[in-house]
Amino acid sequence: MKYCIIITLLLSCVMYSQNCNHSLEGYVLDFHNGEPIAGATLQIENSQLHTISDSNGKFIINNLCESSIELIVSHISCDQKTVEIDIKNNIQTTIYLEHHIEELEMVAIKGNNSNNGAVSAQKEKIDKKIIDNFSSESLGTILKQ
Repeated sequence: MKYCIIITLLLSCVMYSQNCNHSLEGYVLDFHNGEPIAGATLQIENSQLHTISDSNGKFIINNLCESSIELIVSHISCDQKTVEIDIKNNIQTTIYLEHHIEELEMVAIKGNNSNNGAVSAQKEKIDKKIIDNFSSESLGTILKQ
């Protein structure tokens, strides 16, 4: 009986030392221009803990144990990055992601006309200057030019 009490006390001390109340917070930013990246997924490897960065690129992951973790950061338009972080206290960090750029040779747009069925249209060439200004114009405006 005496040994059971000692073992119970030792186990409770070990469990108390694994206090998982640390947090990791920071920002996910674009490597080239420092702009925040919204919607980046941050997941701790081999864990269910994960979060998504907000519109300002900010993220917070709570309930972390004191340990070394590998944080996997990904975004649909960026290269995936794995960062090793030592969790000792509440940690603040900034993670920079690089965009991967793919050039398309052609974009095909197909629309449906409810009266006549499928209608196809193809434009052979859209000037690069027009595409560079795409963010300020609608797709319909670009296709009319």
